Amino acid sequence: VVHPGDLCFKLPNNVSLEEGAMCEPLSVGVHACRRANVGRETNVLVMGAGPIGLVTLLAARAFEAPRIVVADVNDHRLSVAKALGAHEIVKVSTNIE
Repeated sequence: VVHPGDLCFKLPNNVSLEEGAMCEPLSVGVHACRRANVGRETNVLVMGAGPIGLVTLLAARAFEAPRIVVADVNDHRLSVAKALGAHEIVKVSTNIE
């Protein structure tokens, strides 16, 4: 895969490729928290516990949200969210009945 040079950034020697790969998803979570003015008085609901949802959970924790709820259809993803500090997890259903 070839990308224009102005879209590429050299990682410092102390940053692994795995850590570097997480910069963009984490920036999405931080941006969401900034746009929502998340802070010490803001409760947060994260809809979806995939990679972006999980880094948004971490960002909300860093912004000191007092209560963070994560909702998803997948039990494993919810258990990861709980392990990462979600105050509450909600199993939602794809069944509309």
